[in-house]
Amino acid sequence: MNLNRTITPFLCLYIFLAVSCQGGKRVHEKAVPDPVLEVTEQVSEYGLPLSDYEVREGKVRSGDYFSTVLQKLGLSLKEAYEVSEACKGIFDVTKFKIGNAYHAYYPKDSLNRADYLVYEQDSRSYVVFGLRDSLFVQVHEKQMEITQE
Repeated sequence: MNLNRTITPFLCLYIFLAVSCQGGKRVHEKAVPDPVLEVTEQVSEYGLPLSDYEVREGKVRSGDYFSTVLQKLGLSLKEAYEVSEACKGIFDVTKFKIGNAYHAYYPKDSLNRADYLVYEQDSRSYVVFGLRDSLFVQVHEKQMEITQE
C-alpha cells in the first residue's frame, strides 16, 4: 500500500510529461476556433421552416367548424375526418373558438393544399396539425418571459 502512494505521483508526472511533450520538444498548439456555420433557414415561432412555405393567416369565424376550416385549406372531407380522428385524446375539436387565430403553411410549389395548420388555442398554447401523409397533432406551450418592475 505504501509503495502505491510513492509510485502514483511519479506515474501521474510521467503521463503528464508524455502527453505534453512530443519527441523531447514542447509542442505549442494554437487554439483554432471552429468555423461558424451560417444558419440561412428561417424558422417560424412554431418551429416550422419558413423558406419552404407560404404562410397564410386567418381567424375562426362564426359558423366555422374544425372540418370546414380544414376544407378551406384544401383537404377533402375524408382527410378532414382523419385529422379529427388523430386529434382524439390530444385536442378537442369542439373547442375550436371563434376569433382565435390560425396559420396555414402551404408548400411553395403547390399552393392548393396546406401541409401544416397552427391553431392558437389561447395566449399560452398552440396546436400544430401535420396534414401531410403522416398526420400528427401536437400541443405546445408558448415560452413566456416574465419581467418584474
